[in-house]
Amino acid sequence: METRRMHHIGIVLPSAQQAHALMEMYGLEPGREGQTEYGGAILFTKARAGECPLEFIIPSGGKLAEFNGGKGGLHHICFEVPNLAAASDELRAQGAELLEKEGVYGGPHAKCNFVRPRSSHGILVELMEISPDFPE
Repeated sequence: METRRMHHIGIVLPSAQQAHALMEMYGLEPGREGQTEYGGAILFTKARAGECPLEFIIPSGGKLAEFNGGKGGLHHICFEVPNLAAASDELRAQGAELLEKEGVYGGPHAKCNFVRPRSSHGILVELMEISPDFPE
């Protein structure tokens, strides 16, 4: 499967205050904010040259709020792919299980899907296709 780059690293934190405190502790700048389709707010850090950003996920309930006993922690890694449908089909042909049948909303210029940890050696992997007209 072709990947373009690591897009981001997802971290679940119980509160936005914790995300901001972590950013301040390590000198990270806040970037774009939004909502996840899986029940929560997201806050990205601005990536410095040659780095991928962090995505802080602040759950509003559901499975994300229960992640790691409610304490949060490292949740997933995300790879950008040129074609989400093709990447999904290729992985399924190899026996991998994905969370969704088709890609879901990943922001105004992206769609995504997740490879279940049991199919990727215990790691939740997000695949994201970004619209070619979006200068990220």
